[in-house]
Amino acid sequence: MMTPSSDRVSAPLRWFWLLALWLSVFQFGCGGPDLLQEAKQLQASGRFEQSLVPLRALLAQGVNDPEVDFLYGNALQGSGVPMMSIWALKRSMEDPEWFQRAGLLLASGAVMAKEYNLSIDISNQLIEADPESASAYVIRAMARVGTRREYEGAIEDADRALEIDPDAVKAQVARTIAMLALDRIEEASEGLAIAEEYYALDEINQVEAAHFCAAQVSFAREKREFEEAAEVLARCVERYPESDEIIGQAIEYYDGQGLYDQSIEVLEKALAESPEVSDYRVGLVLRLEAAGRVDEALALMEEPTKSEDPSEAAAAFFDLAGYRLSKEDFEGSIEAYEKGLEIVPRPSATRLFGFADALIVADRLDRALEVADQMEVEPHKELVYGRVAFQRDDYDVALDHFSKGLLLWPDNSVARYLAANSAVEVGDLDRAIEEYRYAVRIDASTSDARVELAELYLAEGELSTALQVIRHGMETPDPRSALLDLEIASRLAKRPISVPAHLVGFNQVPGFVQQSAIQMAEVAREQVGAEQAVTFLEQLSLDLEQPQNAPVLVELVGLLNEVGRGAEAEALAKRAVALDPSLSSSYVALGLVLENGSDGEASVAAFDRALTINPADTLALMGRARMAEAGGDEQEALRFYRLAADSEPWRTDALWAAARLLESSGPQTEFDAALEALLDRDPYDGSAAFLLAQSLESQGEEKRALWLARRAVRFDPTPESEGLLGRLSASLPASSEPSAGPVNQGDSS
Repeated sequence: MMTPSSDRVSAPLRWFWLLALWLSVFQFGCGGPDLLQEAKQLQASGRFEQSLVPLRALLAQGVNDPEVDFLYGNALQGSGVPMMSIWALKRSMEDPEWFQRAGLLLASGAVMAKEYNLSIDISNQLIEADPESASAYVIRAMARVGTRREYEGAIEDADRALEIDPDAVKAQVARTIAMLALDRIEEASEGLAIAEEYYALDEINQVEAAHFCAAQVSFAREKREFEEAAEVLARCVERYPESDEIIGQAIEYYDGQGLYDQSIEVLEKALAESPEVSDYRVGLVLRLEAAGRVDEALALMEEPTKSEDPSEAAAAFFDLAGYRLSKEDFEGSIEAYEKGLEIVPRPSATRLFGFADALIVADRLDRALEVADQMEVEPHKELVYGRVAFQRDDYDVALDHFSKGLLLWPDNSVARYLAANSAVEVGDLDRAIEEYRYAVRIDASTSDARVELAELYLAEGELSTALQVIRHGMETPDPRSALLDLEIASRLAKRPISVPAHLVGFNQVPGFVQQSAIQMAEVAREQVGAEQAVTFLEQLSLDLEQPQNAPVLVELVGLLNEVGRGAEAEALAKRAVALDPSLSSSYVALGLVLENGSDGEASVAAFDRALTINPADTLALMGRARMAEAGGDEQEALRFYRLAADSEPWRTDALWAAARLLESSGPQTEFDAALEALLDRDPYDGSAAFLLAQSLESQGEEKRALWLARRAVRFDPTPESEGLLGRLSASLPASSEPSAGPVNQGDSS
């Protein structure tokens, strides 16, 4: 599998790291009763995130109190991360006095997190203990609705809740949703209106009222009554101008309709109403950028830095730092952080943590360590130390620091992810699997843990497990995950399959249909042969004369050549060139045909023409490299292979071609570099791991060679790789052995 590891802790992880910052506002303290009272007061005023500070201090002191566990779970749920509260609330439920309260909170949080089976299980326990608990019936009704299967049961639960408590409006809501799913649409619509009006009468419950107004918009769209949906949405925006949910729904609707100016207008009004809400500012900035209004976007981020209020100006500098970091303006990000820190001489733990992250991303590692030394929050300090060690390829040191950090902060999914990556590098794949699993359980959306765990299982041939992992929660966030899902499912079936229902929406993503078709053809070729792959592509309802389908045409031409149908391949390629000579892929197809026909000069000319049109065409670069290699010009071949590798950051075939060429004729350092690049993209390539381990052993770098030998034996066991591992294990001290296992605290299931 192909994993972009050179960026494993730089590009995608940058976002995950920043998310960790938002979840990490805590400091340790002392004084049990005072801390408990402080937490209660903070939660009473709705400041759930702030209440994590005293609660985490209590837990760090070893306090074992069901009330502390309950409050900690409540704080996590109030902070918007309900799944992180599971272990605390389960522990609180063990005390009979807290069983009902903690159970209700856990069950409702599970609904928020879409973990419906967990919610139903907890609700069942609550109802068994107290058959008159209207709240438990309401929660189970909402969970049953969430499963999209148990609508009748949801109606029964809602009716029972209303029987116990006629004012249980949420029961009416669950009943309404279930009725809608069962096509009892009029009753559903009436129920939503009732729910909204009920909450709208109480100013304190405007958030709930806005929720039900938003639901009416959704259901109108479900009924395909788009004019009504637009009218209700406009009413909701006017009636609840400060509702995050309404603003979010309006943005989603207008963006979906391509009405970006209206999205900008909504966000401008929202920001004017609530200038302190950075999400509105960031959302507006992103849309201004998309509209080409880049200068306005930057000015919008810089504007609040001029505030006369020092705290507002400092916060704005920190937001600006994050914005510049997202634009890979590393020096600008550090400058903004430093200006914010000048205003706030004693910054919060989060600000200091963010500054250290920016320094790491900018490769100013010594300065990052200096900042870490100033940190009073031990988990932050250990994570920064670990991150720096990882950047310096000191993976065993990094793993040690991440492990120490996790002892104090076990529910940090990003730290789990980083620990897993470090474990992969040292060849401790069992530890890596467990850490990836923990990260997914905590929050699958905060890192690439789910994807990389699925890829690891796929590399080991554990296809069923890989499919379970990639479909965890049945939420597929991006095309990369969707393509991996499709690949695993088709390999499991040993043939091309229809796109599953939960992935159909990706067919609207430009290029997805073509990429999935090529991927399925490759699977068919591997599983049942090139003839069947040709048949699969020929039976697709794709017009290969359309420009967007050119990649599929190139794939088909290559397969036709392979099965001896060169004349058909040539006809296809020449027709493609004639129909649209502006497409590089048409000339790639022609180059493949001519290459197969041993017309070297014509093939080179076709590939060169493709590169004139598109200098980054991967297949043209690969073709040009093959022709140079066939002509004996190894340096030119290497140049083209490297360009091909750079043009496509996921594939490894160009890197392998370069490595094979260097293995026989190139300098050892360049051969090693090619293998390093290969393993950056695909850390589970056993062959590459073996070759690099072998090379490092000969250079005396036995520790790194041992790490790689472990991977080689795991993913591509051969007598040679097993012999290498045996030699290295015998020559190195026991401290080089894999660690005992993942750091755990509480219930991680």
